[in-house]
Amino acid sequence: TADSLWNAAMAEYKAGHFDNAAKAFEQLTLDLSARDPRLPLAYYYLAQSQTKNGEYLLAAGTYNRLIDAFPQDTLVDDAFFLSGKAYQHEWRKPQLDATYGKSAVTAFQSLLAAYPDSPYGQRARNELTKLDDWFAQKDYDTGYLYLKRKAYDSAIIYFKDVIKLHPNARKTRDAYLMLL
Repeated sequence: TADSLWNAAMAEYKAGHFDNAAKAFEQLTLDLSARDPRLPLAYYYLAQSQTKNGEYLLAAGTYNRLIDAFPQDTLVDDAFFLSGKAYQHEWRKPQLDATYGKSAVTAFQSLLAAYPDSPYGQRARNELTKLDDWFAQKDYDTGYLYLKRKAYDSAIIYFKDVIKLHPNARKTRDAYLMLL
């Protein structure tokens, strides 16, 4: 039954058996009725289990499913923040593809727009500042690469982008100096 599966899933989660817990919570997302108050919690604990297993993209997707299915639930601001953290974890270095970084920015900005008084608000702002620094670093490094290759026009474009798009980032001052 759904009740026994719920109890088993919670027992596995509390015991630290996150792989088993994830399987049970996934099944619960299918078995519980749409009106069952445990359904949003099943999504939440499924995402938490996926995060503990290092499956950050799956966790971000599950948090987004929670947000889409239950937009009025009290867990939505948690889901926005944790989704952003999961995406941010997947963008390992500024030099890599920034798709996950952009997804993290979207999640954090959505949290701040929908829940400006959320307890996660300041933490989301801090994460946005870190991400802004990473985006500035990425553009700066690209501009520097073009400068080394004597492609001055392209370098100028990237350094100007750092200045225009990331005015508060740490690399902005360096971009001004490189333009000079």
